[in-house]
Amino acid sequence: MENKKEITGRSVLAYGMGGFGRQSLYIIQNTFLLYYFVSVAGLNSAAVGMAFAGVTLISKIGEGISAALMGVVLGAIGYVQDAEIQTASTVLGLQHLSSTVPLAFVVIMLVILLGNDMDKKHAEYEQQLAAQHSAVL
Repeated sequence: MENKKEITGRSVLAYGMGGFGRQSLYIIQNTFLLYYFVSVAGLNSAAVGMAFAGVTLISKIGEGISAALMGVVLGAIGYVQDAEIQTASTVLGLQHLSSTVPLAFVVIMLVILLGNDMDKKHAEYEQQLAAQHSAVL
């Protein structure tokens, strides 16, 4: 006999609201980027559209690869899907996956950002952008 839990209306509403919020932010971000690339930076709208399509394709491929990789990692730490209680080593592995691994990525990104000299080149970038913008107008 299978032990399946019924999905409540509250859960459906919560996931739906989360999905709506995520997609709303995604649409706002992409609308702003599309406007910026076409109207401010002066890029060809067809090229920008193809670039957005390419990014979407790459992100979908990445999502598929990461889902498969996550399945392998969960199997490696001993996670059992329908188990009432997970082993101590599995719980420890899940804690590391949700805390230590993301923290490592944050530290790596901070090191990369601290080594970035964008603030020194900001005035140069503004001048280049102004020159491109005046050439379009």
